[in-house]
This record gives sequence, structure tokens and C-alpha cells, in this order.
Amino acid sequence: MSWRESCSKYTAIGKGSYGMVYELFNNGVSTGQVVKEFNDGEFRDKRRFLREIDILLKLHFHPNIINIIEYSKSDDSPWFRMPKAPYTLHHYVKNSVESLTEEEAIYLIEQILEALEHAHQHDILHRDLAPSNILLFPDVISGQVTLKVADFSLGRDFTSESAPLTKTIDMGLGQDGFVAPEQHEQTSQTTVQSDIYSVGALLAFMLTKKDPRLYKPTGRIRSIIDKCMDTELTRRPKDIKALKEMVIYYKKITSNKVRRNIEDIISEYNRYKLLNFDYMNDLSKHLLNYEEHSQGGWTYNLYFKPLINIRYDLITYWCQKADMYSVHKFVQNYCKQLLRINKQTGWGFKAMEKLGGFIMGVFNNVSYIDTKLLIFRTIIECRCGFPELSGHLKELMSKEYDVDNLTHYSMLILEKKETLLEYRDDYENSIRHYSFIEALEIL
Repeated sequence: MSWRESCSKYTAIGKGSYGMVYELFNNGVSTGQVVKEFNDGEFRDKRRFLREIDILLKLHFHPNIINIIEYSKSDDSPWFRMPKAPYTLHHYVKNSVESLTEEEAIYLIEQILEALEHAHQHDILHRDLAPSNILLFPDVISGQVTLKVADFSLGRDFTSESAPLTKTIDMGLGQDGFVAPEQHEQTSQTTVQSDIYSVGALLAFMLTKKDPRLYKPTGRIRSIIDKCMDTELTRRPKDIKALKEMVIYYKKITSNKVRRNIEDIISEYNRYKLLNFDYMNDLSKHLLNYEEHSQGGWTYNLYFKPLINIRYDLITYWCQKADMYSVHKFVQNYCKQLLRINKQTGWGFKAMEKLGGFIMGVFNNVSYIDTKLLIFRTIIECRCGFPELSGHLKELMSKEYDVDNLTHYSMLILEKKETLLEYRDDYENSIRHYSFIEALEIL
């Protein structure tokens, strides 16, 4: 079925790199979706359009990458449908009365880094990061903004042996102020560090509202920008992980003390059943506070006990509203501490059921698959020494999961099959997901 048949009206609202963008309406009301359709052009341009579809499908379901709702590659004019963003980063910055604060800019940059890390892990370079290709989706209640990277029409699988489809920047590829120097000759010369250059340029633009080649902000944050935009490729951060570490260090040395204690935050939530940006930010700082302790009693009393005493619905709210990076970082910290206390003494072992129940609540309220897998893996590893976690593991094993997550969960179970062997018989009757059943049959 043609996308035109799925709506009562459509209006052209812009032009992408290789096609027109149309907003869809039904009964005079926007559907909140747009269609990007390839228009007549060179054969290689059509190949780029089709490649963008393939890349977005490969990177599907990441919270910071625009997702394809529907697509067609068989028509003379291929197309794909995606959510409509209220505005782009370019519009957001240019229409702000002042430049973004460093805190606001870092908040957005961290989401870009999450998207790029996911793309690079799948061997995809973006090669055209620019403000007009960054889409922003604000939450109408909390005011927090979810960022999604779009327009992978220049994206390339750098492990592919296919033709690189190169062009010079002067022929119209890339937005000049945001592309790395090595791209000015041919886009085939781009590397991971080329995308990192663009991140630095985006950060400078957010803080100055001007051409990042000519204007850069002052202060500590300038060091991150200069490092990313170094003309010598080898002097830039080697990968996104290294750049994320720079950002984390910057936040650590510039972070103000938490303005509100946890009791104030709980009181605010009890009163309004929601938190504004400042309260959410302070809650995130409380939850991300992390110290390692050498004894189990200290690990439990100083890290776990304050967390499990926070009311469940507040943690649920935070998991649903906070940015994906903060939630995943919190889960990393929690799971690391859970594995640590798993080998420590000097605390009440029966409390492990509560510790497992707390992180299971997080599991049930996050959608990012890497976060779920981390919790899943930790519960399995800790179950070896703590039968108190049996009920939580049984819950994980007996859930019905989305088909798209099938491979991930199957691989996890197969990797840990020796852990499952001892209680296979107890769980076999309650397992409904066929990948788990197949995994158990292999044991």
C-alpha cells in the first residue's frame, strides 16, 4: 500500500538530502508522522536513499536514533515513514533568546554520544552530523528533551566492501561548518574521529549560536571542543567511549553540590506526582552517587539501604522520565555493587531478595535492551550464591518478550546455560518463551 493511502492529506514541509519530506494528516489533524520520499535523481543518489533505510533498520530501537515506522524499497520512488519532531537542534538553538547553558548542551551531547556509540558498534559512521539532522522531542509534562539523530543518507558501513559512493563537500554533501577537515576531499576518508569532530562542532554551536569554525566558548568546556575539533585526526579522542570519559570528567569537576536532599525530592513528588527538571537533575545525582566499599556491611548500609528505602513509584517515575544514559549508568553502578556484595560478608544475606526486587522494578520500567540485558545477566550471576534471587530469575524466565528481543535473550541464556542447569527442572513448566525452552533443551 502506498503511504499516500494511509492519510487523508499530506503537505510538503521540507527537503532532505535526497528526497522530499511530507507531514501526514487525517481529518485535518497531524498524525505526528512524516514521510521522506526519494525524488528523481542520479542512480547513486537513489542508492544512498536505500542505504539510509538499511542503516536505520540496522540501528532500530535505539532511543536516540530516529526509528522507521514503515518503509518501501520496491517502488520507483522508495520512502520511509518516521515520527515528526517538533523542532531540530538548529531551530532550538537559533530561536533561543540566549545560547544554551553548558548543562543544557552537555545534556544533549550525551544523547548524541549514545546514538553514535550505538552506530559505531554496528560499524556505521554518520558523516553528516549537523544541527538540522538532530531532532528534538520535548516531554510536555517534565519539559525534558529526548534527542534523536536522523539523516543517515551519508552514513556508511565502514566494514562493507561495497562502493564508497564518494563526493566532495563542495558538491553538496555534508554541512560545511560541522564536517571534519579530512572530509573536504572525499567522504571515503572519514573515520570514527570524523564523527567526533562533528560532535565538538555541535557543542560549540550550542554554546555560541555561531559558526563553530570561527567562534568557540571559553571556560573548561573549551578543552573538550578543541580536542574534538583538532585538525590532526590522531589527536582527537580515539572513540566515543574516550569522549564520554572526557565529558564525565568535565561534569565531575564542574558539578555543583546537590541542591535538594532526597527527603525534599520525595516530598515534592508526593505533592505533585511529577518532578520538574531541577528536581529530576538532583534525583539523578543522588541515584548516580557511587562509592565502592571493602566490606559488605558498608556496601549495604551506605549504598543499597538508602536506595531501597526510596518509594517504588518514585524510582519508576525516574526510570521512565530520566534520560537513557543516566538510567543505564545507574543500572551499571547498581549491578556492579550487587556483584561486589555478592562476594562480601558482614551483611544480612536475606536482604538479597530486596536488592533483587529493587532492580527488577527497574527492569520492568526501562525499554533500552542493553540495560535489560545487564540486569538479566547480573541476576543470573548472583543467583549462583543466593537462592533468595530464585523468584526474580523465575520471573525473568517466565516473561513474554517482544520478538525483536528474541535473539538477545536467547544468546544470553545460552552463554549462561551452566548456571541454569541446577534448577532447570524447577522452572521448565513456567517458561513460555520458546528461545528459553530451546536453550534449556540444549543443557
